[in-house]
Amino acid sequence: MSLRMQFGYLLTGLTSVLVATIFVVQMYIILPTFEDLERESAIADVQRCTAALDREVELLSHFCRDWSAWDDMYRFAADSNSEFIESNLKDKFFEVAQINLICILNPQHEVVWGGFYDFETFAPLDSQELFLTLTQEQPRLNQFESLEDCKAGLIRTSSGPLLIAARPITNSNEEGPSRGTMIFGRLCNEKSVAGIRDRTNVNVTLWELQSKDLPDELASLQESLVAGPLTKVVSKDELDAFGLVNDVFGNPLLLVQAKLPRPIMAQGRVAAYFATAFIAIGGLLTMLVLAFVLRSQITEPLTQMADHAVKLANPTGSRNSKERLNLTRHDEIGVLGKEFDHLMDHLDQSRRKLSEAAHQAGMAELASEILHNIGNAVNSLNCSIAQLETRISESKVNGLHRAVALLREHSSNLEQFFLRDPRGPRLVQYLLDVNQAIQDERVENQREISRIRDTSHHISEIIHAQQAFAKRTDFRQEIDLQSLVSQAVAINQQLIQSMGVRLVQSIPDLPELMLNRNKITQVLVNMIRNSLQAMQNQSPDRRMLKIQCRLLDQGDLEIEVSDTGIGFDEHTQAKLFTHGFSTKTTGNGLGLHYCANAIREIGGSISASSPGPGMGASFRIRVPKVLCESDSQLEFEPTLCAAT
Repeated sequence: MSLRMQFGYLLTGLTSVLVATIFVVQMYIILPTFEDLERESAIADVQRCTAALDREVELLSHFCRDWSAWDDMYRFAADSNSEFIESNLKDKFFEVAQINLICILNPQHEVVWGGFYDFETFAPLDSQELFLTLTQEQPRLNQFESLEDCKAGLIRTSSGPLLIAARPITNSNEEGPSRGTMIFGRLCNEKSVAGIRDRTNVNVTLWELQSKDLPDELASLQESLVAGPLTKVVSKDELDAFGLVNDVFGNPLLLVQAKLPRPIMAQGRVAAYFATAFIAIGGLLTMLVLAFVLRSQITEPLTQMADHAVKLANPTGSRNSKERLNLTRHDEIGVLGKEFDHLMDHLDQSRRKLSEAAHQAGMAELASEILHNIGNAVNSLNCSIAQLETRISESKVNGLHRAVALLREHSSNLEQFFLRDPRGPRLVQYLLDVNQAIQDERVENQREISRIRDTSHHISEIIHAQQAFAKRTDFRQEIDLQSLVSQAVAINQQLIQSMGVRLVQSIPDLPELMLNRNKITQVLVNMIRNSLQAMQNQSPDRRMLKIQCRLLDQGDLEIEVSDTGIGFDEHTQAKLFTHGFSTKTTGNGLGLHYCANAIREIGGSISASSPGPGMGASFRIRVPKVLCESDSQLEFEPTLCAAT
């Protein structure tokens, strides 16, 4: 699996885990906090409703205080005069004061005056049971710890829950002694509940605990509500909150039910969904950005390096080994790419050295074998020559001059010499023996000469075989053309400077070419030296050597060496590359002949041209197929440089 796929799966998995984790956190950690907040808000709403009810009681208590601390009321509690009733306690008072109950008790807990009416219809309500409750069953309403003390709250009546406020009756200065108790009451009916709804903006309902209208499911909550308000989820959009309201004596009297919408949870759910959606979108965008960054900054460079390594390991062309990554990054991948390029440079240099060493080793091995064969033939040749030398030194011919001298001495009387001189017969025998020896030596010498001829022919065959083998080989390696030309110029640099020759080079910016370094270098050296020697008789201001290199359309290389020397005519041009031909008096005619042979051996061609004697000459070398396939479509512009 590729790194890109691994990163893709990893990012997708991480994003999915992140979104799932955020969703779980939203649903099971964040949303419950919204639910707690909603519950607290619902309980606060219930408490606001009970507080509104307490406020009603407090207002009623203040109103009761205005009446209980009044001199007229103080006198009425003592004498029960009718004028006070006629002036202040008419039926209209109940409607104006918005109260249902007025009860005035004396210190003996007896009703001095009282009324219990529906102030809207002014219909009398059941007051007997209520007054009995106020005077007998609950005497604590009349028991105050001080003149400023107050008894206020709710009590249960047959007409419904009643808000009451009881205060001791004092004079206007709130001084006593107390002459009884002043009690005001207001029924907690639907109108009162509607007022609470308007003030609190809560849909509240008050249920009397002992009422037959109380639903069973609400009645079952009474024990739980003793510990405090609670909430109950009705639906996804509605929540009920409950609370208890005690009467003035501390006993549970009312159950407060608040039906509340659930905007907090709705907002929480929306926030959770939006947060999850935004995090999912953010995770997706982050994944895409990371994928893009990983692709552009990591996977693509690594893929490029991997493809480059595979290409180098399985080259399709000889130029692949010269290709480099050339990464311009400054991070770890850039360092890795640069080190990889450096490694390839070292490997390429090692490959070159190894190739050259292998070529030289092959040449050395071949030369060693040739020399061995020639050495064996030369040994045989030396033996034959030694035999000839021995025969010549020991030949009978060496004593023949004495016999000839003896004959010359007696040339005038040869007859007498052979007849009378005892040396005569011996001389004849000697001449016969010498003749036979010379004949024998001649035969042996001819045999040795034949052996020498055969050995010489064998040496010639060895040399011809080597020459034929050499013509069939064209060892090439990657060469920088500018470096090769510079090397050839450097060999002739001393002569160039001493003659004051102006050197002009036109060499394009080419890749490394497949050339036979030794042969091309030697040919260039010979051609440059030949051109320099051709300009020796020219005036210094006319001496110019021009070297041009160009790449032809077929992938061939053409090198032209031009000079302003003595030139040549058509007759000389036909013999320039002939073995032994030279236009110089001291030349041996081998230089241009070697150049022609060397270029032909590598499959190239060499030519020369001149406008005429004294007008300079140009020599052109053409070497075929010097480019690799990967470079065959490149176009190059020449780079000019001149040196004097």
